[in-house]
Amino acid sequence: MHHRPAQQLSVALRRHPDVAWQTIGDEAVLMSLAPEGRVVGLNPAGSLLWSMLEERDENGLVAAVVERFAIDDARAREDVRGFLALLRERGLVIEG
Repeated sequence: MHHRPAQQLSVALRRHPDVAWQTIGDEAVLMSLAPEGRVVGLNPAGSLLWSMLEERDENGLVAAVVERFAIDDARAREDVRGFLALLRERGLVIEG
């Protein structure tokens, strides 16, 4: 999976208020309640990041992925940045 480079997350992200979610085992499903709403399934890594999104900055999210999935820091950072970019693009998070 290739992601374009992104700068470190410097502004806090919050879940969009129009997004409902349900955790099922170690995966999650997000559903936008907006008129053009969509459903997004999250794998275990995405589910972990979603659950910690409002509590941790980028470095904290990377550390959690490294600890949970035993991957190196560079790979975890690339995955975290790609995931956060995807959430932004799909309107599932807001800044602030």
